[in-house]
Amino acid sequence: MMEPPASYNPSRPRSPRSFGKSLETAFVVYGDAERLEAYSHDEVAEAHYAHMPEILVRPDGAEQIAAIVNSPTAAASPSRRAGRVGLSGGAVPLHGGIVLLCDRMNRIVEIDRENMMITVEAGVVTNEINEVLREAGLFYAGYPMSLETCFIGATWPRTPRGARPSSTA
Repeated sequence: MMEPPASYNPSRPRSPRSFGKSLETAFVVYGDAERLEAYSHDEVAEAHYAHMPEILVRPDGAEQIAAIVNSPTAAASPSRRAGRVGLSGGAVPLHGGIVLLCDRMNRIVEIDRENMMITVEAGVVTNEINEVLREAGLFYAGYPMSLETCFIGATWPRTPRGARPSSTA
């Protein structure tokens, strides 16, 4: 296992309310290795790639994410955003810390056909975006191979290309 950075402080929330009053305690998990294990890896589940998070938090909007990342609990702890479906290890919490699972942030906010834009939350599954856009005569150009399970929020830092030829409409 990798050693945590020298400035790392383990995440120790005093209570599930440590992340603010707007986040229900049902959406904060810590001290439960059995429930946290599923978030120690992505689709590559071999044990030597896994690293256990200390806390899992499932926000449902930007206000809750701001409360989480600005909380004293998160101040010196590494944080990862995860849907767990990647193959690159990008969502694996190498040094423990906090995993932000954006599955509750799954709303399609707006489709602007005139400007060929869509506004969505980070937890919308990529395939759902294509289904909605197809009705408007549009498509999402990024095409990760995990199309049916990949959250759009996970594609932002990875510039997905996948199997779709760039000339396909």
